[in-house]
Amino acid sequence: MKKLVLILCNAIALLGAPFVSANETVDASKEAAINRLFDAMDFEKTMSQSMNLMKASMPQQMMGAARSTIESSRLSEDQKREAIAKIEAEMPSLSNTLMNQFLGKEFLDDVQKNAIQLYARHFTTEEIDQLADFYRSPVGRKTMAKIPVIMQESMQFTMQQMQRRAPLIQEEVTKRFKPSAAQ
Repeated sequence: MKKLVLILCNAIALLGAPFVSANETVDASKEAAINRLFDAMDFEKTMSQSMNLMKASMPQQMMGAARSTIESSRLSEDQKREAIAKIEAEMPSLSNTLMNQFLGKEFLDDVQKNAIQLYARHFTTEEIDQLADFYRSPVGRKTMAKIPVIMQESMQFTMQQMQRRAPLIQEEVTKRFKPSAAQ
């Protein structure tokens, strides 16, 4: 169970967290332009919607990953049934705890601070203003409305692919690190 939680925590962190230095200095005028862009994008609302969609789909995805890990383990069939029953009983509480930890207000604030640094690093102030104009347009508004749905569908596909490949990966790791009979 501890391994499962660790794997899930790492997966969530890798999927949702951009990699950026936490304390880059951003020019005040560029930060103001980015904040105008985020207003045009309804950044906070969009992030909240995305996180809520993730929260809604995460228990099923976590259960699939846990079930796959248990099924491909060396446990006896009785132990597998017992482990699956236990994880099914605990999953609602576990996923709620994890999602609240990872997707709460503090997390969203950190994502926004990080996004400011990312936009500042990759766009000029003029480009940021052009992006804001785009997101105020009808197609820009539609784009922002669809991003949470696209993210959810993409995440579901990614999790399905990871679950499908998990037994193969575990089999390969087991094969490579299996203790030799001579020891």
